[in-house]
Amino acid sequence: MHNALAFLRKELLELLPPMLFFLLLFQLLSLVRGILEEQYDITAVSTASAVISALVVAKSILLANATPLLDWFSQRRLIYNALWRIALYLLIIVLFQYLEELLPLWFKTGSFASAHGTIIDSIHWPHFWVSHIVLLIFVTFYALGVELINAIGPHQSLQLFTRPRADN
Repeated sequence: MHNALAFLRKELLELLPPMLFFLLLFQLLSLVRGILEEQYDITAVSTASAVISALVVAKSILLANATPLLDWFSQRRLIYNALWRIALYLLIIVLFQYLEELLPLWFKTGSFASAHGTIIDSIHWPHFWVSHIVLLIFVTFYALGVELINAIGPHQSLQLFTRPRADN
């Protein structure tokens, strides 16, 4: 029982930072979409969707971090690993966004091709690009932050942000 609780605690502590980060991101994207569509209210559905999306993406990022895929550039300069991490995170997020739209339509229509065609036809491309540019910016900040914390170490990173500055 103690081992199970320790495992759950460890998992939750690992899940919390990316979940909070992506919750902020998806709430911001929901707000941007609302502004673009001139719907200025934040509904419980959009908030719930942002929470669920943040949880799914955070867990998928933790799973990606546990795979050897992220170690391909670990012996090279930090920028290579950061760019690789950005590409993988974006791929995972876009894949989950696509699946989130595809699966209900696929079950409704019974056809993958029909569901995919419906998604492609219903995309409003300017909104798509604005939201994905915001997504790219935030994922870049997240991936760079993760790489810097991994390079410096979590304890030293926390000290850099919390200790008083020395007078110059």
